[in-house]
Amino acid sequence: MAGIMEERENECPGEQIRRGRTAVIFAGLGLLLLAVFSVSLLWGSANIPWRELAAEMGHAETRASGRWSEILINIRLPRVLLAALVGASLACAGACLQGVFRNPMADPYILGVSAGGAVGATISMAFRLDRHLPFLNPLTLFAFLGSFATAGIVYAFSLRNGRIQVTTLLLTGLALSALLSAIMSFIVVVSVVEDLAQTVYFWLLGGFYRAGWKEVGQVLPATLVGCLVIWFFSRELNAMVLGDETARSVGVDVERTKKWLLVAAALACASSVSVAGIIGFVGLITPHVVRLLIGPDHRVLVPASAIAGAIFMMGCDTIARSITPKTEIPVGILTAFLGVPFFLYLMKTSRNIYF
Repeated sequence: MAGIMEERENECPGEQIRRGRTAVIFAGLGLLLLAVFSVSLLWGSANIPWRELAAEMGHAETRASGRWSEILINIRLPRVLLAALVGASLACAGACLQGVFRNPMADPYILGVSAGGAVGATISMAFRLDRHLPFLNPLTLFAFLGSFATAGIVYAFSLRNGRIQVTTLLLTGLALSALLSAIMSFIVVVSVVEDLAQTVYFWLLGGFYRAGWKEVGQVLPATLVGCLVIWFFSRELNAMVLGDETARSVGVDVERTKKWLLVAAALACASSVSVAGIIGFVGLITPHVVRLLIGPDHRVLVPASAIAGAIFMMGCDTIARSITPKTEIPVGILTAFLGVPFFLYLMKTSRNIYF
């Protein structure tokens, strides 16, 4: 104990201020998370009056059969939780890819990682693999394989002389997205599965209209594993941002670490794609904004990005299902409206696009 107190006394004032600022930001994110979560539960196409809900939940005989408690427990709560998990996983994947590629503009959607997961999931749906492989979750499995393969291809094509080339990175992601889109269209055309085109179309727009407790249980383990692995390698990410040679000089096994991080990012992205379709720019916006607030240290950046991603996705989903009274706007459309201007702003203002 004495050693800990002495270490704290020896900390420079700047470090103490930074720690205090980080604690305040995390507290603010936590309060905002609770606020958005509460609003998302009560607000939507059918606003739940909290007084009537509290009255129902307070009486055992109406708790299971009450109108508002039924909407809350079986419809609204799993949807809000699923949106939070998807937002957290996409934000963590974005923070991870930005660190691996040493580029704040890296994003699962822009780099085609989400499209790779979509191709894998489309193959699973087209061949009805859930019937042939009932002991697995083929949708998530094939989405993971597609996301991981795409991330590996982007990394291999973008590396030049030990450094990621920004132009090559973006062009590779653009080219792969176009190719993967063509592959998905080809699968839909030749498939004999009825209504596959309509299913894939609405699924690719991104949204939570199929959200339920089954989907929450499906995405929760992959999200936890993916985000925890990324956070586990946060110190290595800090070193790799400075360059591979610098990371090796402090004892980081760069290639092994990159493989683990790409697997974790692909798993987090695939779990989201398998339940919500393609939702773009969450992994671009949230880590970048959080980095401006809290700094580039991935030990705090990764968990803060997860919280911010959950807040952002819950808020977008609430707006998407509430903005029009008779129909629901796919949340992927709303994130694109927000993400594309943000991406163009980064392209315009970032002179040095590396960390």
